[in-house]
Amino acid sequence: ALPVCVAAGAIVACSGSTALNRNAPRPAQGQRRERRNHRVPSGASGAARALPDWVVRTIVWGACTLGLNGSRASGQGPWVDRVDPGLTHDPVRSRLTNQWRRAVVGLRFGEPTYGWVKAFLQSCDSLAGPGYLRSIRAPVLLGSASADVITLPKVQAQACSLMPACRLMSIEGAWHELFMEADSFRGPWMEMLFNFAEANGAK
Repeated sequence: ALPVCVAAGAIVACSGSTALNRNAPRPAQGQRRERRNHRVPSGASGAARALPDWVVRTIVWGACTLGLNGSRASGQGPWVDRVDPGLTHDPVRSRLTNQWRRAVVGLRFGEPTYGWVKAFLQSCDSLAGPGYLRSIRAPVLLGSASADVITLPKVQAQACSLMPACRLMSIEGAWHELFMEADSFRGPWMEMLFNFAEANGAK
């Protein structure tokens, strides 16, 4: 089987309350860690952050039914020319994504639309499905940045424990973008990733 490599817990971006607990709220997207460990759109107001799951879903599904799939979700805005903080300790790599967007207009996609949020929530529902993670038999290497405030490391560990062939690698002190991190964090992660790939038949 080909190895499956996942950086920074990308497959469990829904957060623990979403991905592993059906009774917890499932808000839209995450940019900040919340006390209740669920995730919301980065531009949402305080009121929107407190909305229960069924209200969020009613708004999102209603907007999509009205043909607003491509419209920005409530509290979300267009692309802003800025470097997002807290993604990597490397001062050069931290500017790379924004430089791409400056150079290529098509990459300036901004914050989530209603259609994006709906697809995200549907993805979370699939992830939370009975036996979904346990059905993943391919070898998985899950890189977990211990200082990540966008996805939750403890949720990544939970998800990994449910996959039969998952190996969790925690990078102490690293931020969200492991592939863009400073070499002191990125180096050990890349070495582990290549060793994992080779051990599982990659050439």
